[in-house]
Amino acid sequence: MIHSIRTSTRRFALYLGWVCLTLSSSAVAQLSDSDEDIIYSADGGGNIMVRDGIRITTLQGNVEVRQGSTHLFGDTATLEQDADTGDIIRVTVEGSPARFARDAADDRERITGHSQTLIYSVDETEEGATTVIRFVGDATFNSGRTALRCAEIRHLPESGDTISTGPCSGTVAPGDL
Repeated sequence: MIHSIRTSTRRFALYLGWVCLTLSSSAVAQLSDSDEDIIYSADGGGNIMVRDGIRITTLQGNVEVRQGSTHLFGDTATLEQDADTGDIIRVTVEGSPARFARDAADDRERITGHSQTLIYSVDETEEGATTVIRFVGDATFNSGRTALRCAEIRHLPESGDTISTGPCSGTVAPGDL
């Protein structure tokens, strides 16, 4: 069964779709998926409950979560949203492995990766909302010909910063910077 969650404009853009080692201007132009519904499916079903003003959706079994050109796949997923506004607080996908992909017309803009756990969150800071994407456990990250493999990778799409915990290895393609 496929379900759709409508969210407000400030949220979930599922920035996993725009993860890259350096955020290019063409990738910034593609941040339009945030206005699209979040579509999910799970073979094992799921639950939706509200606790302390937070809507928690849990999904099990061959899970897919997508918004526009961004796709997340895993064994389980938990979506946490503000119950009043629909704003995404955090999405956690676990799997063997948990995978993500952002489709793009240009292969250099296509982003793929996987890890044991993917965590997307919107953290409030003094500067405003900051998106943080964590790939935990045997993490890989690919953008064009640039590839990174580490124990953990944390990416901040707004700034393009990527912080990793080793051991790490990778390839940086000059044309991808």
